[in-house]
Amino acid sequence: MYMPTPYIIVISCVTTETVMVSSPSIFYKADEVHLFRYIRDPGTASAKLYEDHFQSVCKQIRSSLPECLVTEHTDDPVYDLPRMVRALSVLYSRIRKEHPEAKVHANLSSGPSEFIAALGIFAFLNPDVKLFKVATKRYTVGAEEFMLLHYDGDGNAVGLSREVYDPGPVPTVTLDGPDEVLVRSLRLYHQVLERGESPPGR
Repeated sequence: MYMPTPYIIVISCVTTETVMVSSPSIFYKADEVHLFRYIRDPGTASAKLYEDHFQSVCKQIRSSLPECLVTEHTDDPVYDLPRMVRALSVLYSRIRKEHPEAKVHANLSSGPSEFIAALGIFAFLNPDVKLFKVATKRYTVGAEEFMLLHYDGDGNAVGLSREVYDPGPVPTVTLDGPDEVLVRSLRLYHQVLERGESPPGR
């Protein structure tokens, strides 16, 4: 019996990683890839850094999957949790409208913590979304250089951040529950069916 090939969609965030995003897209043989990123301070060296990494990701994907549709999402900051949850929900509604049977994979290995948290909420609300992560097999710098990045000149372990801002609260995400009247109506409907009766009006 002929089984149609499922339509595959991959969702990721692009910051300063490339193969973390492109490799899983190629692995899943994605028909569509949705790349979230945020353009800030255009014209600066920082903006160029992010732009170059984004273009590299697109090039890697299209090189292996020339028919893949790559869509860029830049309307909302990827570090804004509520807006990311909303943006992902809007995207999911569109996906289900255009491709009801699509398999959706979401990448937990790229992007800031707020985007990753948004993906977790997104997948919780839509259980058919499959989360995945990828581990680094080989780094772009050698072991010695990698170690030097994490120590200061006096040999103290400092990590990659030398100074941080004060802690800030994480915005709450409000999830609208189902209509109470509808829930009660469905409960009564279910009870009628369990008794073997026909609902009124049938």
